[in-house]
Amino acid sequence: MSTTYKVLESDTDFLTATLTQSKVSVWYREEPDPDGHLMDYGGIVEG
Repeated sequence: MSTTYKVLESDTDFLTATLTQSKVSVWYREEPDPDGHLMDYGGIVEG
């Protein structure tokens, strides 16, 4: 099983994630810390 990471930025990105039932997680990033912090493990985009 392969894992692909993508930053969801536009409405189209979220729509694609919804239609493909992609699992997502929520991250918080600031300029000094490019790795960011995991805010929520999330789940499947529903709407």
